[in-house]
Amino acid sequence: MVNTVQTYKYLGVVFDPKLRWSAHIQKVTASAVWWTNQVSRLSRVSGGMPPHRIRQLYNMVAVLAFTYAADVWYTGVSDGTGGQRKTGSVAATWKLSSAQRKAAKTITGALSTTAGDVTKVHANLLPVDLLFQKVLTRAAVRLASLPPSHPLFKPVRTAARQYVKRHRSPLHNLFHFTGINPSTMETIEPTRRHPSYRPAFSFHIPPSKETALMAIQRAHDKSRTSVYCDGSGFKGGIGASAVLYIDGEEVTSLRYHLGSAAEHTVYEGEAVGFTLGLHLLSTLNRQLRGLTIMGSDSQAVIKALKNQRPHPAHHLLDKAHSAAEALHRKQGRLIHTTQCRAVQGTGREKDLRSRGIIKLQVHWAPGHLDFGLNERTDELTKEAAMGSSSPPHDLPVYLRTKPLPTSTTAVRQADLVASQVIWKRRWKKSTRSPFIRLLDHTLPSRSYLHLVSDLDRRRSALLTQLRDQSPQPAHTVRA
Repeated sequence: MVNTVQTYKYLGVVFDPKLRWSAHIQKVTASAVWWTNQVSRLSRVSGGMPPHRIRQLYNMVAVLAFTYAADVWYTGVSDGTGGQRKTGSVAATWKLSSAQRKAAKTITGALSTTAGDVTKVHANLLPVDLLFQKVLTRAAVRLASLPPSHPLFKPVRTAARQYVKRHRSPLHNLFHFTGINPSTMETIEPTRRHPSYRPAFSFHIPPSKETALMAIQRAHDKSRTSVYCDGSGFKGGIGASAVLYIDGEEVTSLRYHLGSAAEHTVYEGEAVGFTLGLHLLSTLNRQLRGLTIMGSDSQAVIKALKNQRPHPAHHLLDKAHSAAEALHRKQGRLIHTTQCRAVQGTGREKDLRSRGIIKLQVHWAPGHLDFGLNERTDELTKEAAMGSSSPPHDLPVYLRTKPLPTSTTAVRQADLVASQVIWKRRWKKSTRSPFIRLLDHTLPSRSYLHLVSDLDRRRSALLTQLRDQSPQPAHTVRA
């Protein structure tokens, strides 16, 4: 005999027959209150943890608990148009705001009569609706970057393509609210190269800038062929460039405009600049004798070239590894002409060595140290960031036709910046904002938490109450 139940919990989410999520919202609200109370127990005014530690504990424990699986049960709150009501999980947002207000009061040590928006800006806690917007955006980005082999790949593309009128799934609501298009997002593959993969070039990152500058100057003097690459952001755009030098003289250069800073990152620009440098070397139809160096001012990209684990923008690093191997094979053909003729047309062209043919070194070239070769790449990178690119036929094949896919990191950063702008706009409209802004015009921010970081719990709470002009209880005032 099968018994019917009104609710059923699966993987931590409570389902009801009509998928209204009411039962789960009750569970989430109770969980938020319970975890907030547990944090409060460690935050007593006499001998409790400092405010920034309390905030960290709340974000790492309580927030993760009540936002679990939010992309399933929570619908983003949108302002109504034409005087209409707000849409989305408005009731759940209102219930969770009460628990968040208590958490903000606990972090700052404010009195119970202090307004909620005042405590939140001092504690630097995003309002609940903006907090869930951040959570939903990250969930949408994660789903949009799934590879075709993932079981959710097709359902995600289908749901993002059209917002149906009836029988909407959580995926429909998620991508309609966030506005993320999976077809333009980068794909993060589950596997890349073998963990023991050995790159086709060596790395040189000295411990200090001064040592690195001396090392790359010595290497440049010894090398007949050198390439310097760079990527940066300028005036809202991201650009990349590379310059080829032979015998100390500039021979040619390449520039590429990635797009806006809302869709790409400087890290991507540095990686693209590295592939541009390898492309410049591959266009040379002569043997690269002796030492060949590549200089980059990004330690992050150089170190990431050693890492074969999946992560954002790894498709650009894979292009760099493939370009370096192709460069070795081409140099091998130039050196071993007889061997190449023997394997040509036999299907064994890949048997040619893809490393060890030339001595290719990657050096860290620290920027902003009056190193003339770096300054030249900086100039070209700024031009590229403002929209200037080299002719398509001069660029690597993957940059000639289609624009680069949108960066998952850039989308998350842009959403966080947009949330901060909305929050600051709300705070300026508050009736309590004018006085608080006389004391600290940077709120909402982390400025207040930095201000009280060296104070004990009791003194930081008194400072919060003084800033709010709240009357002190009699037992806190000494005669």
